[in-house]
Amino acid sequence: MALTGGGLCLAAAALLCWALARDLGADPEHPYDATGQQVLALLLLVPATALLGRGIGARRAARRLHAGPQPALRVGIRGDSLTYSWLYADVRDTSGKPLIAFRDTAGNTVKDVRTLLGGSEERLRTEHHDINWFCEPFEAVLYGAPFEGAEVVLEHAAYYGNTRITTNVLAVPLHPRRRHDLGPWRAAGRSATLKEREERAAHRAKAAASGSGGSGCETSSSGCGSSSCGSSCGSSCGGGCGGGD
Repeated sequence: MALTGGGLCLAAAALLCWALARDLGADPEHPYDATGQQVLALLLLVPATALLGRGIGARRAARRLHAGPQPALRVGIRGDSLTYSWLYADVRDTSGKPLIAFRDTAGNTVKDVRTLLGGSEERLRTEHHDINWFCEPFEAVLYGAPFEGAEVVLEHAAYYGNTRITTNVLAVPLHPRRRHDLGPWRAAGRSATLKEREERAAHRAKAAASGSGGSGCETSSSGCGSSSCGSSCGSSCGGGCGGGD
């Protein structure tokens, strides 16, 4: 941003210098008309000063963040695709917009760091339900300064098997990605795993009643997006944990 603004400023200065040189070298009886260069330089200076100012301000802010202690922020994480995920400023604000993206890969994730809770699956998924992170964000703690190009650490709770909730730790760089496919969301308020199990059981019962034997694989009607009846819930709705109802 600052480089673009500086380049436009240099281009505007070059136009003005060229017009001045032509004016000084012109015959006094026939002065050189530099109106075109002046207008073009003015058009370049308007976005140039704005970009240069924003770039310098962002650079100074980044330096201040690096100079001081690294903050720890509570954020939301929501999946855009199998590659990119987005940070939300508030995991409870359904009208909030995604702020900045990062790439979530297996190579930058440390799973099962420490155990938070244990117990029966029914109790855990009722009191601390798992979330389909493509449909709604789940809560995490961000360590570091959240700006484009920064490397941060994210820690969140996740299910390890069915009877334990552990922490996952991700070390990721934040990307200057502008586009996403994330629309509005609303909290499901219940376990995504249990909901998908109920839908599969209902589908099998319906298929058995119709005499199909349940051999077909139809699309389930879960909250957002579709998941085939042969997909693994661990890959689609095991992103993180929500609070109790």
